[in-house]
Amino acid sequence: MKTRFQPKQRARRGIAATGGLLLAVSSSLAMAAPSAEKAGQMLNLIMPSDMIRNSIQRSVDEGPAFHNLTAEQKQCAIRSLQSKTENYMRQEWIGRLFDNDAPIDQWLRFSQTEGGRVFIRYMHDTMRAGSDHASVSTAALDALSDAQKGNVQQFMESPAGQAIANNPPIIQPEQAARFGGDMAKECGLPLAASP
Repeated sequence: MKTRFQPKQRARRGIAATGGLLLAVSSSLAMAAPSAEKAGQMLNLIMPSDMIRNSIQRSVDEGPAFHNLTAEQKQCAIRSLQSKTENYMRQEWIGRLFDNDAPIDQWLRFSQTEGGRVFIRYMHDTMRAGSDHASVSTAALDALSDAQKGNVQQFMESPAGQAIANNPPIIQPEQAARFGGDMAKECGLPLAASP
């Protein structure tokens, strides 16, 4: 009997949790938090720096508030927003997902398995594609053995996997507005914009 596996749906649940930089997060804070080292490793695993930058780049390129800025001003805005977003995600968001290092260690071990590598690569490819999810090939996922597919599904249904799959998106609107206001001051821009 073959293992039922839904790679697109499971990957997109994880993507929805990591890719929505301007939406609401849970208001409750964890009582404990993972170490700074583990938080950094986890952020780099699920949403590397280049993905955060690309997401902000798209927002700046497409946002009406940024249309009249020079190329230099846009680059300043991107650097500022990327720095603020990464610091927030590393220092606060990861702590909302995990209250200690143990589940992060589980994710790091999962990422070293063949199924984990393929699944995380698919998540990354889908995030990079933005709204054009249909353009992302599932060939590598489809090529996994039934046992590997079962391992991926089992992990994503574990508490560690569900922490990513079920967590609300990352940054609430008021936080994004504050980032935008600070960015405008830092870059000397005549706007209080957010991406």
